[in-house]
Amino acid sequence: MKKSNGVTMIVLIISIAVLLILAVVLINAFTGEEGILQQAEDAAVIQSLSEFEKAIREEVMVLEQKYIRQGDYSKEATVEDLVKEGILRKVEVSTVVANGGTLHDKTMYIFAKGKIKDFKTKYGAGTVPTTQANTNDFKDAFGVNSDFSVYYYSQKNKLYGELKFE
Repeated sequence: MKKSNGVTMIVLIISIAVLLILAVVLINAFTGEEGILQQAEDAAVIQSLSEFEKAIREEVMVLEQKYIRQGDYSKEATVEDLVKEGILRKVEVSTVVANGGTLHDKTMYIFAKGKIKDFKTKYGAGTVPTTQANTNDFKDAFGVNSDFSVYYYSQKNKLYGELKFE
C-alpha cells in the first residue's frame, strides 16, 4: 500500500515541473523579443508610420499646389521646402546607427511635432536635438528621406522603415 504514495509524489513533482515549463514558455511568448506584446507595439508603430507618410505626401501636394497658384508649373516640392515650411527639422547627425551599420556626418530630416494638423499619434517628435545629434539621442523620432519615404526611431533605438542617404 505504501508504494502508491510514492507514485503519487512522483506524479506531483512531474506535474509541477511541466507547469513551470509551460509558464516559462507562455511568459516568453508574451514578453519576449518577438512576443505578442512586441508584435502589437510594432503594429501600432507601423500604422502611425503609414499615417505619417500619408500626412507628408499631403503636405507635399499642398506645397506643389501653392507653386502652381504662383505660376511655377514645373517646380516640385523637396524635403528642404518642408524644412522652410517648418514641417521638418534639418539635423546634422555625427553618428548614425541604422540597419546594423554605422554612418558618420549625415543630414537627417526629422518631423517637427505639431506641424501637421491631421497627424495625431501617441508617437511624436520626442527627443531630438535641434541641430547636432547622434542617433543614440533620438527618442520617438519620425523622419523623412529625400524621396519622401519615411522612417521612425523608437525609444529603444529600433528603426522602422528605411533610412536612406544619398
